[in-house]
Amino acid sequence: MKIIYLIHSLKNSGGMERVITVKANLLAEYSDVNVEIITYSDSKQSFYKISEKVNVINFSGVGTGRKKTFEDIIDYRNNSSVDVLISTGGKDIAISNKINNNIYKILEVHFCFKFPVLREISLKRNTLFVLIGYLKILRNIYFARKFNLVVALTQRDAALWKKYSRINSLALANPSSFAIHEKEIDNTKSDIIQFISVGRLNEQKDFNSLLLACSDLKNTLKIDNWKLEIYGDGDLREDLNNQIKAMKLYNHITIKKAVSNIEDIYSKSDFLLMTSIYEGLPMVLIEAMTFGIPCISFDCESGPAELIDNGFNGYLIKNRNVKQFSKMMARCVAMEQKEYLQFSTNAFNCSREYSQNLIVEQWHKIFLESKR
Repeated sequence: MKIIYLIHSLKNSGGMERVITVKANLLAEYSDVNVEIITYSDSKQSFYKISEKVNVINFSGVGTGRKKTFEDIIDYRNNSSVDVLISTGGKDIAISNKINNNIYKILEVHFCFKFPVLREISLKRNTLFVLIGYLKILRNIYFARKFNLVVALTQRDAALWKKYSRINSLALANPSSFAIHEKEIDNTKSDIIQFISVGRLNEQKDFNSLLLACSDLKNTLKIDNWKLEIYGDGDLREDLNNQIKAMKLYNHITIKKAVSNIEDIYSKSDFLLMTSIYEGLPMVLIEAMTFGIPCISFDCESGPAELIDNGFNGYLIKNRNVKQFSKMMARCVAMEQKEYLQFSTNAFNCSREYSQNLIVEQWHKIFLESKR
């Protein structure tokens, strides 16, 4: 059974690139599965390690144009023995109706249903751009109807896709990027709490709100025994560093480049912080919980509410309330070791349902059922 993933690029350090790599590597271990990944950016590089059993093919549009690139992809897929084609929701969804009908087509959505609108809002665009965002949602619905199945990351989004596209839709979360890992917790809590945040340095992740919460923690609540490391790349690095200096938080906050061995960072951290304006299903929350790290997150669309049980394995902040976010950070800093140990255990136990083998086996069943 030949499976093809379509994704724009694997060169970035994002959650989608990581999870596609993880799933492809694991699926390639099945004796009845042959996995290929087709990319169509100008780069053949992959940020994450890909198994030798996974064939990666790049159709670059450099010098030929996007139209010619997609024509080449269509020819390749229609003239190859392909059983299942999976689009990750990039520009390639526009050519789904030109794919051989004998191929089972799956739209694997890695963004929330309202992403086109929320993206414009995060960029602080005017009403016209927001309206264009709604038109893009209608476009996505139109192309979704060309697929046999839509797989969303959350129950909420699966219901929306089913309602508006009127085709079979289901929710299937991403697996953790790491095998379930029992975190060793020192019985003596550190005097300096280590917070961590991971994500691209762009408007979507709204690190501005995180810096405001940190400023409130230090300057209003007068709490000093903490550090925050932000791991990510992006255009806002300089602006964020300038804000850190202006807020006089340089002794507390450090911005570092994205790393491929983020598991080493998780293993040394106490809490993960996330202030995104929108997500699909945040990989960083799943990854952190795999290491027994409790999380504090805004209740954005979509995902955090399906991962964080408020007061059980972390804190979920409603209405993007920065003051409440800083108060929960303060609570984490003051948390007794016994309570932290329980929070950490709860986070770890919740991560079990996102284990790699469990999620990949569900995908394997989808592939088998597609042949019936």
